[in-house]
Amino acid sequence: MAYAVEAADTSVGPGLSPPVNAVVDILVKRVEDEIVRHRVAAARGADGAAMA
Repeated sequence: MAYAVEAADTSVGPGLSPPVNAVVDILVKRVEDEIVRHRVAAARGADGAAMA
């Protein structure tokens, strides 16, 4: 899985542009959810293998 933010302006500046700043929290939440989902799936796979 890959997540990307397309840059409209790569000049040096004080921080994130307003459009990027507006989606940072949403993107972080999606990445966190993806990590948790994979950890849970891996744990279930490990449990299943141990029980077999």
